[in-house]
Amino acid sequence: MGLHIGVLLPQSKEHSSLGKDFVNGLRLGLAGSDFNLEVEGIGFGSNSETVINAIQKLTNQYELSCLTGILGHTGLSQILDHVEGAGEPMIYADFGATRPLDLSERKRIFCNSLDLYGATELLGSYFLDNKLLKVATSTCYYESGYGFIDAMKRTLYKENSGSFAGHFITPLNPRENEAQLLKEFVDATSPDVLFAFHNGTFAKEHAEFLAASKVHKNTPLYTLPFTVTSQVLDLFPALFDKTRTVSSWLLEDTPSQANMDFIKRYLQKYKKNPSVFAVLGYENALLIKQKSEGAHKEELYGPRGLLKINSETNRIDVQHRLWEINWNNESYEYALVDSLTNSNPYDFQVSDPNSGWHNAYLCV
Repeated sequence: MGLHIGVLLPQSKEHSSLGKDFVNGLRLGLAGSDFNLEVEGIGFGSNSETVINAIQKLTNQYELSCLTGILGHTGLSQILDHVEGAGEPMIYADFGATRPLDLSERKRIFCNSLDLYGATELLGSYFLDNKLLKVATSTCYYESGYGFIDAMKRTLYKENSGSFAGHFITPLNPRENEAQLLKEFVDATSPDVLFAFHNGTFAKEHAEFLAASKVHKNTPLYTLPFTVTSQVLDLFPALFDKTRTVSSWLLEDTPSQANMDFIKRYLQKYKKNPSVFAVLGYENALLIKQKSEGAHKEELYGPRGLLKINSETNRIDVQHRLWEINWNNESYEYALVDSLTNSNPYDFQVSDPNSGWHNAYLCV
C-alpha cells in the first residue's frame, strides 16, 4: 500500500499554481520511493481551526509517516500544539514574512522556510557594512502589514548605526498621481538606498510607478524576490537594470549542480520551469526521505544548497545571496554580488504575532 504523507495546501488568488507547484516538487523529490500523497486544502491558511480540521481528517483516515505543506503565521502555535499532541512528525514550509516562531522545544516539528524576514535582516546588515546608512522603504498596503519593516529596523538601528529616511506606502487603491508622489517622497528624503518589497499585482503597480517616476535612476534600488519575479521583468524590459535583490533561490543560479539537476528533472517531468514553491516541495520531500530512511551520514543538498536541520532551532539554515540584475543584449542577467552571513538563529518569537495581516503571506 505504501507510506502516506499528509499535505496541507493553502489557496492563493495571486499565485494560483502555488499548491500544484508545491505538490509537483514533492512528487519529484519522492520519485522512486513508496510514498502516497494525501492532500487537504486549508483555505487561505489564516484560520487555525480550518487547518486543524484538515489535519484531523488526514490523521483519522491514514496512518501518516509525516505531515508537510505550506503554513501561514496566524494561529501557528495552536496548529503546532495540535500536531505535537497528536504525535505526528511534521516538516512544514513557510515564507517567513514575520519574525520566526520558536520551535526549539517542539518534538518532531521542523520548518523549511524562504526566510524572507531573515533575508531582510541580512540586507540591513549589508547596508550598514557598505555605508548605506539612510534607508527609505517603498511598499504597498498589504506588504506593510508584515514583518519586513521590523526586520530592517532590527539591524539598521543596532548601535544607532543607520536610520530610516521614511516609508512610502501605496494605498489599496493607488492615487492618480502615485508615481509623482513617489518621486516627491524620494526627493524630500534623499535616501542612500530605496528598499522595495511588493508581491503579485502590487509588484506590477510598483514597476509602473518606477517607470513613470524614474526614482531608481539616482537612488540604488534593492528588493525582495517577489518584487522582481520573471513575470514582472518580462513585462518591463530594461526597467530594473542595476537593481539588486536578495534571495535564497534563483532559477538562474546554474553554477549550483544540485540546482541544475533539479531544474533539468523538473523540466523533463512537467515541461515548464520550477517556481520557488516547487523548490520548497522538492526540498521537503528530500528531508522526508532522509528522515524515513535514516540516512543522515551523507550531506543532503537541494536547489538552495545544503539541507540540514539545525538541532537547536528545528529549522533548516538558509543561505541568502545578493544579486544584481543587469540588462544585457535585450535580456536580463543575474550577477552574484555577495553571499550574506546567516542572521542570529536564536532571535525568535515565543508566541504568534499580535499584529500584521491575518492571512498567510502571498495568499491574497
